[in-house]
Amino acid sequence: MKKCLLFLGSFFMISAITIAQHDLHNNKNQKGREKIKQLYIAYITQEINLNEAEAEKFWPVHNQYEIELKMTYKKDISELGKEEEILSIRKKFATKFNKIIGTERTDVFFKKDREFREKLINRLRDHQMNKNKKDQTN
Repeated sequence: MKKCLLFLGSFFMISAITIAQHDLHNNKNQKGREKIKQLYIAYITQEINLNEAEAEKFWPVHNQYEIELKMTYKKDISELGKEEEILSIRKKFATKFNKIIGTERTDVFFKKDREFREKLINRLRDHQMNKNKKDQTN
């Protein structure tokens, strides 16, 4: 009986530690995502020169744009189908962005959005490669 209780106690303790580590990892990832989002907002705001009134209108529309893009990425359709849907979403939101910030700055937005994402991907890739190299040397 004591062995059974000891086993169950150990099992629950290991489970609790594992869950705590998982939560800590998820919390760290959440903080990382929030930091990236803040950097993105600051970058786009600066690059397309949004004033306060424009920002109040732009970011809610942008948030809807992001939601629609994420939904498309999650769909189980062909890569070409995804690209077509993404283009359709970009065209739809270009019209909405044009009303808020004008055609020229909308074009700049799409360019700077792509640049930010490419820089982010490159940094994450470099970070992962450096981490892997460091792990291999240890």
